Amino acid sequence: MSVFGGATRLYLPNLTEETEDPYQHPLWLLQNGGESQFIKDIAARVLPFAFLGDSGPDDFPRFSIIRDFVARRALEKNPSSTERERAVDELGVLKIEFTEAIEERDSWQSLAQEEQVKRLAADAEIERLKEEISRLAAKAFALEHHLSEKADHSSVVAKADRPLEAYEDLEDWADEVLGYTVRIHHAALKDCKKNGHDNVLDRIESALIVIRDYLVPLKMHGGIDRRDLLHEKLGEIGMEDTPCFVDRDEAKRAPGYSVQYEGNAEVLFDHIKYGNGYDNANQIRIYYFWDSQRKRLVIGKMPSHLKNNLTS
Repeated sequence: MSVFGGATRLYLPNLTEETEDPYQHPLWLLQNGGESQFIKDIAARVLPFAFLGDSGPDDFPRFSIIRDFVARRALEKNPSSTERERAVDELGVLKIEFTEAIEERDSWQSLAQEEQVKRLAADAEIERLKEEISRLAAKAFALEHHLSEKADHSSVVAKADRPLEAYEDLEDWADEVLGYTVRIHHAALKDCKKNGHDNVLDRIESALIVIRDYLVPLKMHGGIDRRDLLHEKLGEIGMEDTPCFVDRDEAKRAPGYSVQYEGNAEVLFDHIKYGNGYDNANQIRIYYFWDSQRKRLVIGKMPSHLKNNLTS
């Protein structure tokens, strides 16, 4: 919270050293935009307090308050002699107050319009940055995938993935081994820690590697050959990739087939499955969706079997 080197900091009311966030008390350096920009920035921060603050008018009186006070003191010092004159004088003061109320309303409206413009500009910038982040993430993945396809088999073998030894290690293992393009949702991590069975841990590890190496490229680039290769690799570990329901839209209506992700509810239309029934010692369900904006596959639920009418 200190200020040095010619900087200026605006300390907001009710500052406490123990609890305050320093970023709530803006800091300016004159070299950032010069003195003219500094004056505009600090005025934009200070002036609205006259309207937005909840303190009494005596703390920061407006000119209108002083003007009203002077007008009423003038009436008190020189009272009118007749009832009619007093009424006329009072009407004059009320007209002044009415004009001031209109001015205050216009000031509020002007501030509201300025804030609306700033909010819309900020929202637009946020969306632009989201799009740029998505574009850069997709470009990075494309380059990474291109390099991995060019790597020879011997280099792949030399850099073997470390094994998944426990469900408690799944989150760290996924960050290290699966990378950016496969995200395991916190709901799936929680389910694994609570209901994951040691009997199928190795098979889950193998399935996640297949997802990384074959399902993600299929989602990224498409192609019948990639699809067939995915089915072949899943078949080698006794698993298959299928829709959760024959009627895909049924997933929208079935309880539990959606997760909250990046502020939205995402439906889990598809899953990779092993075995039947609901005994986690003998079955696996990996429910997922594809985040096309960020170019990543998100595992929403795993390994428990969500309820449905077909138990498939």
